[in-house]
Amino acid sequence: MMMNMKTTSTSNCISGDAKIPFLKIKKVGVQVKLRTFNDLYDEWNYISETGRRTKREYILQRKTRVFDCSSETFEVSRVEEILFCGNKELFQIQTANGKSLKLTEDHKILTKTGFLPVRVAVGLFHNGFNWDIQKDCYVMTIPQNKTKLKEFSRITKINHAGVEPVYNISITHSGNNFVANEIVVHV
Repeated sequence: MMMNMKTTSTSNCISGDAKIPFLKIKKVGVQVKLRTFNDLYDEWNYISETGRRTKREYILQRKTRVFDCSSETFEVSRVEEILFCGNKELFQIQTANGKSLKLTEDHKILTKTGFLPVRVAVGLFHNGFNWDIQKDCYVMTIPQNKTKLKEFSRITKINHAGVEPVYNISITHSGNNFVANEIVVHV
């Protein structure tokens, strides 16, 4: 059973098909389970027939990946809340190392100069026919080479992705960021 969708007023949002990594840390390694915002929001608001929010409790116990800007390393944090933000216009960014993410133009991404809204980071403009990038932007991604601590990849393309249901999360880490589709974004 799903509750009514409570909409928040936040404008920094990500598409429902974006995948968030949840980590299970074991003695011999880390198990990663990817969950979409759509699925997480449904599970977050699930109420069993007995009236318990059993799936919310499970999400609160899981850890997700965040980037600590002061130590410049990836760490883990817990999710505090999953937020539905309504239906909003999205743009899809694509990086040179093959990552892609749909988000609102004002959602902040971690660039070489810090967190910037996508529209500012890439100099988003409409040339009369389609959307384009005016300046080079390198965004923090999960490294392809697992021996690297961090990796910046150039945004090579941006497309208008239409209007879709969008989400955000709040987390316990003071850095106020998380990883979606292997790209570091602000909450």
